[in-house]
Amino acid sequence: MYFSLALKNLNGNRVRSAISMLALAIGITSLSLLTSLSSGVKNYVSSLFDAQSPLTEIVVKAQNNNFKLLQKLASQDKKNISPEIVDEIRKIPHVTSAIAQSALPNISTLQIGILGQWLQTDSMVFGAPHELLSDTNISKIDWESNQEPYPAIVSSKLLDLYNYTVAPNNNLPALNEKNFINTEIIILPNKSTFFNNSTNTISIRAKVIGFSDKVNLLGLTISEKALSSIYQKTMNTPLQDYYAINLQVDDAKNVPIVKAAVEEKGLTATSNQDIFNRINNFFLFLNFALSSLSFIILIVAGFNILNTFLANVTERFKDIGILRAIGAQKSDILKLFEIEAALLGFFGSVLGVSIAFLLGTIGNLITHSILSQFIPAEINLFNLEPLSQFGLILFGTILSIFFAYFPSQKAANLDPIQAFSH
Repeated sequence: MYFSLALKNLNGNRVRSAISMLALAIGITSLSLLTSLSSGVKNYVSSLFDAQSPLTEIVVKAQNNNFKLLQKLASQDKKNISPEIVDEIRKIPHVTSAIAQSALPNISTLQIGILGQWLQTDSMVFGAPHELLSDTNISKIDWESNQEPYPAIVSSKLLDLYNYTVAPNNNLPALNEKNFINTEIIILPNKSTFFNNSTNTISIRAKVIGFSDKVNLLGLTISEKALSSIYQKTMNTPLQDYYAINLQVDDAKNVPIVKAAVEEKGLTATSNQDIFNRINNFFLFLNFALSSLSFIILIVAGFNILNTFLANVTERFKDIGILRAIGAQKSDILKLFEIEAALLGFFGSVLGVSIAFLLGTIGNLITHSILSQFIPAEINLFNLEPLSQFGLILFGTILSIFFAYFPSQKAANLDPIQAFSH
């Protein structure tokens, strides 16, 4: 009986009810889309992070806080890590592997032949053992070739940076890994296009043979043997120290223990867990900010529901008086109006979730078609989880009941005699 009466009353004020439902639907749609977008982007970033930077990895570098970034890159006065320190770190409990990387002390100029054009840029040059290239299919023999052109690896992220920044601004063609393989690069050690610190007298030829997400993003990576040879030629002294160490820990829960042990040796340790936690904190803040905007819309919709039911109560004074006169209790009147509010909230929330699902699905199809090479098929930019959508329907229904409670109480407490006289 209550449901049939509630539906009849909503239908009797269909324009006012439709406006309230639409206002609620807009709030639910915005909340659903914004939170699902935040969740989808977080899942995408997390998937990239998990694939490329395991939570058991720590990068160790020497402390060098006396220079700004550009001064660090240009200066020869850098602190490095000695082989003795590397051996000590390998003995730290829970460390399963420690791969040391070397680097030329100064910036080098790279001349790169791309699609018939020669580009020139400043870059660091790093040296890495074959063990670091576990995500490639490059053989140890090929990597450790000590003849020019030296085999070289670049970070796959470097191509993305080029395609989105350098290429559009300079009217250059976009590149992919296929047409960048076998690209010849001329290395001019100790020469910079930005700093007047050039002591270069030689040039070294290298050739790109692959891509890796484990190598340094800031420059070109060649084999440790090749870098030692270049260092000997340019600095007239053998390469003895290391630039950084990539540590692998046996379990993610032991990462803080290993990190603390490394820092006790006066080194800086960057844990992927720290980066991951910062990413999580950022998305928590983003989710809170986006949800706050949607809650403002929902509060406005709630006051619209309040006004709707206040108007309904005023218009139905006589109907309420008749119900009370034939024996209806206050609780019956209250229940009738609250069921009306629940139905209005339910239908409005279902409409909002449906619109959000439709727009989110279209958004996912568009992003997958445009950004298919960057976003895996299993990752949706709008992460519309069924459980969260049911939660939004429940939330919208409760919100409607809450804002309709005061008008419902007013109707329940109405005196029958006053109702008839009104």
